[in-house]
Amino acid sequence: MELLLVLVFALLGAASAERFSEVQQLVVPAKQDSCVPGEETAPETGDLDLPCPLETETSMVTMAGEGDKTCRYLIVRRSMTFAQAQNVCVRCYRGCLASIHNSRINYYLLHVARTYTNSGQVWIGGRTVCSRGRFVSQWLDRSTWNYSCWASRNPRRRRWGCTTLCTNNGQWRSINCGTRLPSICEI
Repeated sequence: MELLLVLVFALLGAASAERFSEVQQLVVPAKQDSCVPGEETAPETGDLDLPCPLETETSMVTMAGEGDKTCRYLIVRRSMTFAQAQNVCVRCYRGCLASIHNSRINYYLLHVARTYTNSGQVWIGGRTVCSRGRFVSQWLDRSTWNYSCWASRNPRRRRWGCTTLCTNNGQWRSINCGTRLPSICEI
């Protein structure tokens, strides 16, 4: 089934087969050594063939970045699991769940999420995984993890957790990847 999806996306030009495969590996990691015995296993993947959100379910926002760069974000109000949200970002918008690299972007996305969603939390593109016996946080887009805004007692210590941005205070939480929430795509 995954091979068929990769082929379809490659032929349609929605995403290169290589990029789609890379992102899928990031969403559902391979089996790793356990950091905490008895904790949950792989994150829930759910139905990844969801239709693209309707225009009424999304809001596009832009932010002036460094230099001439303009950062574009799409707020997706449809509640999905982490894997579904990432898949929709890649397949429908050629993007990725948002990575946050400084307090300015975090503050901006906090206010955007608060304005355009009715939810206390939204998915962003971070996850925490157990790697070689220790916990490591990483962005799905493979950019450097150079900033964080974790709430106290976060990230949670389990094999892996997916990252949300709290629309109340802008802090991040590591929660079960199967939870259904709105999301922020960086496109």
